[in-house]
Amino acid sequence: MESHHHPSESTRKLTQRLDVDFVLQATGIGIWELDMKTRQIVWDDQCRQLFGLTKANQVSYEQAAQHIHPQDVERIRQAAQWAMNPCSTGYYDETYRTIGADDGQLRWVRFYGRSYFTDTGDLLRFAGVAQEVTAQRLAQQSLQAAQARQTYLLTLSDHLRTLKDPVQLQYEAACLLGAQLGANRVGYAETQPDRELVAVTRHYTQGVASIEGVYRYADYGLDLLQRMQAGQAVVRPDIANDPALTDTQKEAHAILQLGATINVPLVKEGQLVAILFVHYSQAHTFSSEEVTLVEETAERIWAAVERARAEDALRESEQRFRRLADTLPQAIWVNDPQGNVEFLNQWWTDYSGIAFSPTTAWQIASDIIHPDDGPLVAAAFRQAIERGTGFSIEQRNRSASGEYRWFFNTGVPYRDTDTGPITKWVGCGVDIHDLKRAGQALQESQQRLQSIIDLAQLGAYTIDLATDTITKSPRVAEWYGLPQVTDVATSLSAVAEADRARVGQAYVDAIQPGSSGAYQAEYTVINQQTGHQRTLRMIGQVITDEDGHPVRVEGSVLDVTIQRAVQQSLEQQVRQRTEELALANDELAINNREYEAINKELGETNFLLKHSNENLQQFAYVASHDLQEPLRKIQQFGDLLHSRFSDAVGSEGATYINRMQLAASRMSTLISDLLTYSRLTTRRQPAEMIDLAEVVSEALSNLELVVVGNNARIDVGPLPRLQGEYMPMVQLFQNLLSNALKFQRPPVAPLISVTARTLSADALPPAIKPAQLATHYHCITVTDNGIGFKEQYLDRIFQVFQRLHGKDNYAGTGVGLAICEKVVINHGGAITATSQPGNGASFIVYLPA
Repeated sequence: MESHHHPSESTRKLTQRLDVDFVLQATGIGIWELDMKTRQIVWDDQCRQLFGLTKANQVSYEQAAQHIHPQDVERIRQAAQWAMNPCSTGYYDETYRTIGADDGQLRWVRFYGRSYFTDTGDLLRFAGVAQEVTAQRLAQQSLQAAQARQTYLLTLSDHLRTLKDPVQLQYEAACLLGAQLGANRVGYAETQPDRELVAVTRHYTQGVASIEGVYRYADYGLDLLQRMQAGQAVVRPDIANDPALTDTQKEAHAILQLGATINVPLVKEGQLVAILFVHYSQAHTFSSEEVTLVEETAERIWAAVERARAEDALRESEQRFRRLADTLPQAIWVNDPQGNVEFLNQWWTDYSGIAFSPTTAWQIASDIIHPDDGPLVAAAFRQAIERGTGFSIEQRNRSASGEYRWFFNTGVPYRDTDTGPITKWVGCGVDIHDLKRAGQALQESQQRLQSIIDLAQLGAYTIDLATDTITKSPRVAEWYGLPQVTDVATSLSAVAEADRARVGQAYVDAIQPGSSGAYQAEYTVINQQTGHQRTLRMIGQVITDEDGHPVRVEGSVLDVTIQRAVQQSLEQQVRQRTEELALANDELAINNREYEAINKELGETNFLLKHSNENLQQFAYVASHDLQEPLRKIQQFGDLLHSRFSDAVGSEGATYINRMQLAASRMSTLISDLLTYSRLTTRRQPAEMIDLAEVVSEALSNLELVVVGNNARIDVGPLPRLQGEYMPMVQLFQNLLSNALKFQRPPVAPLISVTARTLSADALPPAIKPAQLATHYHCITVTDNGIGFKEQYLDRIFQVFQRLHGKDNYAGTGVGLAICEKVVINHGGAITATSQPGNGASFIVYLPA
């Protein structure tokens, strides 16, 4: 047990061997004592070194005080006096700076000790130890400086973030920096637009005068200006003794109370845009940390000023946008990236009768847009958000009176120019209700016109006088057996030789100066491919430019072969009857009145026929010129407006022009449908072997956009080869597939199949009566999953202009299935259909194998 309470022998020997001086030296601690009688300080070498003394281990108290830093000496004197006061605890612990007596080195030291007193309170001795703490003190100062710098930068950032006015922002930042550095003047000066002046606005001052005003860069001196233009911070710690300055310059600095300065330039894109200056009224040694802090502050002020000005410009831009939007006669809207509505202009408020309040695009689609259109608009906007692309859609919006009117709504995304993401959606809605109604009326008019043209079996042509080329409608090109576009001479060569000179002369006379420009001729044309002859009646009109010079010829052509054949037949009959009457005059004298009546009837018939021909000729002229010319002018003037005046009419005008051209295009489509129907003629001997697979493929290619737009699936099975005409067959299957796509059953995606099989004539259904007898027939079926129809209307659907649905529900001319029936009959076949409402339909075509 004793071993636990008493040191061992070896331990006692080790303790005795330890030298106290060695311990003090190893720990860097010195010892000192103040002799109260002699006022001499007795210390060891370690303490002597703390005061930078190379000798003399004994100095007076007053001598030692001379080597304490002037800023610390009074504090140390008072602390020592208090420690030696009997009223104190007697303890002394102070850290301060010494300036080496012999080496001039600045050191941080810590002296700590205590006073010893007699029972009567007299001081016996004042002694203690000392240690150099320079490294610790510098580390502490560095940490404090870093913390202070961080606190300052955070405070600066907080101030700059909330300020909107650039001048106030500059002043607040200058005040913070001035207080941080203990400077007398801090300011942010900006280069003026002329690049020669710099303006100092409100700035921080402490004990010096303000220098607010406008100055010339040239007055700063070329060297200083060049250094700042190069982006170099210019530091002058002691202006009064700066050898780089002349006496005049020093005097000028003194007038402005400048003892030390630092100017940090801000150079952006090669231009000096601003200067952050820091002034001291006395000389000041700038540390690298201070220079770095001023430079960083300058950059932050510049960035904050630019941000404030950009935000101010943005606010002004948004205010101008809102003022402009409120004056426009259309709906203007702005949404955030998620579809929350940020702005609706006054026009929309007046139209809808609903004051603006926070809402969403989805809520508007539900509350104000027509129930049939709302889901479509919402889906279009969601898809645009997902893809990051603009959208446009037609929709019906409810007005304050409860009326639904058609609008064309367009939206585009706006992106952050620096980072790329969408920041907002901006769009407009244009009221197209009246235009849409006019378009529907135009479409109906086009359908009626095309019906008349088809029923009249009219063709058309245009001659470009500049190029001497003639463009024929498909029907006329088929009559001639020539391409649609040829030179005039080639087309004239197809005219029978007996009529050629007369027809050519009529054309030449019409384009001569002084002519009315109108001409007509009846002639025989010989098909250049088949040799088939037709009698045609042509009407033409020369079109002139603004100066009266002929530029083109527009005309129509009517096939009067049948009329002329009937006329010739009647004339032949009249001649035969006259001869018979002459031979049997005596025998038939009693029947003269009857024959006279017959002759009179024949004469009236002939007169009516001629009158009919004249009406048909006049109609051909009207249909080709008076009805078609306005359509062409609409398209031509639309092109001119679009090419020459698109900037003048703006985006809204361009939209109207585009819609006008689309309406004219739809009228051309109707004309094309009726022309297609009318030019189909019975042909019992198909001209070539065609592959129905290629026919269906081309039809699907023509309908590709509709197929993709409706997300349709079309399955085509193996199809046969047969005798027929290629283009009419393409028209047949294109019309059948187009019907299947059109009469779909939302939201079910269209599913269409095309299949084929071969049947013997005996296996045909009893109701099927092909136009041509054959031993076998190809049975091609086009089946869909659409809305279907009642079979009681089967006979109606193949008639011209017969529709089972209103034009508002399903677009179309009512000619498509009539064309299908005519193509099938011309190929010696038959067509029928089966269907049930809501269960799709099947159209079955029978063609000779």
